[in-house]
Amino acid sequence: GSSLRHRATKRKLSAEDVSSSRSLSSTSSESGSEADIAIKTGGTVEGAKKDAARDSKVMYEFGGPLGVSALMVGFPILMLYFYLCLAFHRGHLQNPLSQEFWANG
Repeated sequence: GSSLRHRATKRKLSAEDVSSSRSLSSTSSESGSEADIAIKTGGTVEGAKKDAARDSKVMYEFGGPLGVSALMVGFPILMLYFYLCLAFHRGHLQNPLSQEFWANG
C-alpha cells in the first residue's frame, strides 16, 4: 500500500550525504550536524529534522508549574481529610465545611 511506498522513499544516509551536507551547512550550534546525528542513530535526515522540531517545543505535564503547585498543595490536604474521616468518622466521608466535622474530629 501507500505505507510501503512511503517507506521506500526514505533512504538511509551514506557518507556522501554527510559530506554534501557539511559543505552546504558549515556552521552548526551543536557538535554534529543533523546528518551526523541521523547516521549515528540509524535514522534519516527527515527524521532528524522532525526530532529537532519536536525538541524545540516546550511541553508541560500536569498543567505546567501552576498545576504542579496545586497538586503539591492539594494532595496533602486531601490525605488529611481522608485521615480525619477514617480516624474520627469510621471511614464515612463527611462534609468538611460543616461544623460537626471539626467538632467531632
